[in-house]
Amino acid sequence: MKELKQVVDWAIEEDMYVIICGPWSEWLEKDEAFRKKVEEDARYAGVTISEKYKEKSKALIKAVWTQYAAAFNNSYDEHLIFEALNEPVDAFHEHGWSPKQDCSVCKKDFAILNEYNQSIVDTIRASGGNNAKRFIMVEGLGASGWQFITTNLFKLPKDKTKDRLIPVVHLYPTGGRSLYTKGIKKHISDCFAALDKKYFSKHIPVYFSEIGIDTGSPIMERINCLKDLMAEVTNEKRSCNVNMMAAPHNKEGWGYYNEWTFEWYDSEFIDTLLYAAQGKEYPLSDDFIKANEIKIESIVGKNILDEPFNPNNWANFYTINPEILVRSVPEKYKLEFQIEKTGSAPILQFTFDDKNWTFNDLAARPEVKVTGAVKGNNFEVKSETVTLTINEKLSVELEDAARIYINGQDIIIKSVRVVE
Repeated sequence: MKELKQVVDWAIEEDMYVIICGPWSEWLEKDEAFRKKVEEDARYAGVTISEKYKEKSKALIKAVWTQYAAAFNNSYDEHLIFEALNEPVDAFHEHGWSPKQDCSVCKKDFAILNEYNQSIVDTIRASGGNNAKRFIMVEGLGASGWQFITTNLFKLPKDKTKDRLIPVVHLYPTGGRSLYTKGIKKHISDCFAALDKKYFSKHIPVYFSEIGIDTGSPIMERINCLKDLMAEVTNEKRSCNVNMMAAPHNKEGWGYYNEWTFEWYDSEFIDTLLYAAQGKEYPLSDDFIKANEIKIESIVGKNILDEPFNPNNWANFYTINPEILVRSVPEKYKLEFQIEKTGSAPILQFTFDDKNWTFNDLAARPEVKVTGAVKGNNFEVKSETVTLTINEKLSVELEDAARIYINGQDIIIKSVRVVE
């Protein structure tokens, strides 16, 4: 605790704000040795959002926050902020990181998290002094989705101190994608529309205690995404701010700062963030833009198959990388399949997993029109040329998909082309 106080004091002396965050759940999920210690050794404890571990988790949470509240009180003003828990999840449930609102276990987990958050707020306020009015940040179940703090299953704790609770969320908008897509931009705007309705319209601030854009993406893609995100954050109708995830050591993943050399990687990205937070645009040099701008060629009329594909009666499937559709096709288009029939019941299947890994079959989508086949058991092939219509909405979904698949029976797919 002495060392923690020293680091907090250093930061506050530099006129920074400091967030002290409570326990997290991930060790129980990811580390078998730690999980065993929690089960067998009284000196170890873990937090998870579940009925089985509820009483043990509540005991640990109360102990931790009693200690924090005692150590950080009257000598710390509003520059110190408390955050209840980090990424609270049900570490042992299949929906831990993506809670489902129609899942009975997830519904119970939301209620348990609400109980944990209430206990933390009560413990902090009971310590009195400056802690009676200190800002407290509160995360939703799973933390990494705005849906988990805008659902009615999530409740802000009751607080006798008015206007001192801040809902918190984490946002990694690109989700590991290389290119910035229309779907990602829509995800950002959907996020803020939901937050407007739930919080900003009621004058409740929201804090993004983690944002990040994977450094595996080209830097201009990251910068363009960041600009759109920060335009939403700094909207004058919202009280909002962000904290960027800047993992140390190397540039992989979320590495933006080298703690050994005390230097930033990709300073243009960092400056874009700092300027945007002040409502300004960082002036990128013409040379930088020219060197880093991504030029994407149209694939209209080109065969997107490497070679003719034989599904061999459902034994194989062909995977299409969704990123080949990003900024390379019109807003709406047609997919044209050249097909050779090899049996008496030729069937074409075209499906995709969306970004949430929900399975979608184009034959089941009413907006998809087809020529050269009929909808039935997938697409029942009637002609050597089968054409599917892709409207603007579906075009965005496809380029933002996790995977796109082609399969079938009694056919060889000789080519697949985008046609206008």
